[in-house]
Amino acid sequence: MVKYKNNLKLLKQLDWKLIATLLIIFAYGIIILSSATHANQTGNYSRLIKQTLAFVLGLGLIALILLFDYNVIGKYYKELYIVSVVLLVIVFIPGIGKNRGGAMSTLSFGPLDLQKAELVKFTFILSYAKLVELK
Repeated sequence: MVKYKNNLKLLKQLDWKLIATLLIIFAYGIIILSSATHANQTGNYSRLIKQTLAFVLGLGLIALILLFDYNVIGKYYKELYIVSVVLLVIVFIPGIGKNRGGAMSTLSFGPLDLQKAELVKFTFILSYAKLVELK
């Protein structure tokens, strides 16, 4: 029962105006993408579906992250920092790194591309905050 109360407390603390703004921006983006790709005329909705799936996946990831206490993740800041450094170097392995705009900035896993910078941003901030906290 305690866990249920914590989840209700978490729901009450959410910024619902921010969530509504996010949904409005997403809907506007889908309308613009539909117009730019002429999806209504061509019947090709693949980009719209891909964008919607990415949005839903992102929302799910946000919901999952909200369930974790960042202090628990903070205990592993050294390991996360090492993983980040490895991700920054691994793009130079042929077949894994993908050249985008003249920079080896993405990791390619078949149809999925991972921009390692997004994960590195999080782990750098977490590691730096933990180092400052310890001093």
